[in-house]
Parts: sequence; structure tokens; C-alpha cells
Amino acid sequence: MFHSLDEVSQTLNSQPEGFATGFAGTLYWFSSERRTVADLIEMAKPTPTSTHVRVVRNSGDVTNTEYFSLDQAYRVELMNGDALDFTADKKPGTITVRVVGEHLSAQEYVLPYGARLGELMEQIKYSERSDSEKPQLFRLSTKERQKQMLAVSLKTLESAVLTARSGTTTEGELRTEEANPILKWVERAKSLEPAGQVVISKAEQRNGLLLENGDVIKIHAKDGLVLIGGEVLFPNALAFDNRYDLDDYIKVPGGYTKNADTSCIVVAHRDGSFEEGKRAEIVAGDEVLVLPKVDVKSRENCQGSEADGLSDRNCSEGGIGL
Repeated sequence: MFHSLDEVSQTLNSQPEGFATGFAGTLYWFSSERRTVADLIEMAKPTPTSTHVRVVRNSGDVTNTEYFSLDQAYRVELMNGDALDFTADKKPGTITVRVVGEHLSAQEYVLPYGARLGELMEQIKYSERSDSEKPQLFRLSTKERQKQMLAVSLKTLESAVLTARSGTTTEGELRTEEANPILKWVERAKSLEPAGQVVISKAEQRNGLLLENGDVIKIHAKDGLVLIGGEVLFPNALAFDNRYDLDDYIKVPGGYTKNADTSCIVVAHRDGSFEEGKRAEIVAGDEVLVLPKVDVKSRENCQGSEADGLSDRNCSEGGIGL
């Protein structure tokens, strides 16, 4: 028969002899003879992953909690009103790390807990096309943190849009019109999944970085290309030429579009790092991205002086940037 743990104490007072112990919402009634946790294990059948048991002693005026390993179960005596919870209290022994991309080694490595990146990199056998100096690391815990940070940023943007004050009715209507597409974009952005990338290639202590279970190391292939995208006429991939600078790489695919912001150019390196275009040294494998200009809309706010019978209108122009 099943009972909630809150009903255990009420049930105990109604029984003539013996004592009751609760586990997983089920009440187990024993005779007055001595019983241990091992006896309860035989009846309750906890999952095979269980390693420890938490015992909450409910008898008397004070509630006490005790914690034992299952190896001690035969020595832990059950008392009237005890509530038990079996847990899996396990310590990590080994971890698995995947290595993908251009290499000749195995793709799955089993390493001891506490292994470092340098130990793994020494085991990888590279090919002639492997770019071993610019590995990428993708981590599940970092992905979760990036997702939380993205959610906070989107919440802040959403609050700023919804709580912006307007000085006039016209300004309020304009803000409402502009808020709708922004809020739709926020909803779309909430479904994005971060990559969980950790930039490691430029770290001085890279080899000392602790690995985590589920890490993915990506080794790129040397393809000798530079990608040009964004606000250029013909986005394309170009063969790397050490004689070219940033302007040369942008001229080859047709140059800038009319909507290009020539002061906002980003160079994405293969290792996952980014640099401002004018200062970056472009190497094979980089991607050059030309960002668009910010769309700015202007409004004209006119107020008449009807109270004074005047026909002139005082107009002021302001800008709202998105």
C-alpha cells in the first residue's frame, strides 16, 4: 500500500506493534524485531546504480539525517518513522574525448579523470594537411553557460524595447512599430544553440588545460583559402596570397556594396578568435566579414501653437537608430 511520507507519522500511531519505514513513497511495516537497511534493500529493490543511502530519523522531537554507503547497510539499524532515500554517489574515474577533423588517429579517447589537453595532443597522429597549431575545443559545460548568457542578453534587450518611454503619441506609435520586428527576432534568437567553443590556440598554458567528459577537439585541414563574405558584391573563397592585404581581398570579389560599413570589418580566424579587420593579419583559413550599416530612421515632430492663434509650427527632427 502506498502512502506519502507525510502520512507516515500518522500511520505509526495507529499500529499496535512494530515500526514503519518509508522509501520512495511506500510504507514498509516491520515487526518489533531488529531490522537493518539491508533488510529493506531486499524488499524495496533500489536501482543498481545506488551506492549510498540517506536516512532521515523522524522519531522524537528532533529530525536527524544520516548518510551511509550500501556496504554498511547491514550495520545500520532501522528505527520507527525512518525515511530512506537511495542515491548514486559516484566519483568520476575516466572521461571520453572525441577528436574530429583532419588527423590519422582514433576519434574517441578514454582518458583518466584529470587528464590535460597536452597529454591528448601528444597522442594524436597528424597528416600532412593537419593544421595542428590551431585546434578548436568544444565543451558541453561552456555551451550551457553560453546559452544562459544569451538568454540574459535577450531578456535585457526585450525589457529595453518594452519599457522605452515616448515623449509624444507619434513617437510612441513609431516605437511600437519598431518593437514588433525586434521582439520577433528575440523569439527566433531564443532557439539558437551556442557552439560551446573555447578559444585555446593562443593560450600560453594551453597544454595544461583540464579536459572534461564530452569534450570535442577539432583539427582543421590546411586548405589555403580565405573566405570573403558579408557586404561585398560577390562573396567568395579566394586562394591565400601573402602579397594581399585586407583591401586587396575585398577588391577581388567586386568590392563593397552600398550598404557596407567600411569601418566595421571582422576577421574570424580558424581557431575561433576574432580581430578588427584593419588591424588583423590575414592568414590562410581566415574569414573576412564586412558588416552592414546601421539602419537609422528619422521622425519629424511638429507642434502647433493653436492656443495663441499662431499658424507657425515649431519642428524638431530626431533620429532613432536600430
